[in-house]
Amino acid sequence: MKNIVHWCKPKKMWTSHTYLSCAKSPVILIIGEWFVETKPDKKSNPRGWIVSQHNQVIVNPSPYILSKYEKTERVFFNKELIQFSHTQGEHLLFDETGCHLIKHTGSETQ
Repeated sequence: MKNIVHWCKPKKMWTSHTYLSCAKSPVILIIGEWFVETKPDKKSNPRGWIVSQHNQVIVNPSPYILSKYEKTERVFFNKELIQFSHTQGEHLLFDETGCHLIKHTGSETQ
C-alpha cells in the first residue's frame, strides 16, 4: 500500500498518509526505498511529497531504533520550482530539524 509523507503546516508536524489512515507525528522513519512525487501543474497549491510502501514507515520510532542510524544529508524541497534536492534513495528520517537521508551504522542488523 502506498504511503505518502509531508509536512503539515497547521499542526507543525510530519504527516503519514495511506488511503486508510492519516497519522501525525514529530518523528517518522522510512526504512527502505523511497521516491518523490510532485504535482507542479496543479492550478492551486502545487506541491510534492515522499512516497514509500506503508510497511516501511515507522511513526514515532523508539530511541533504540533511531540509534541504529545516523543522519548524512538533508533533503530540501524548492517551493518555487516544485523540486526536491534528492528524488529517491534508501532510509529517511523526518524530525524537528527537517528531512534527512540516513545510513545504517552497522552496529547491529535490523
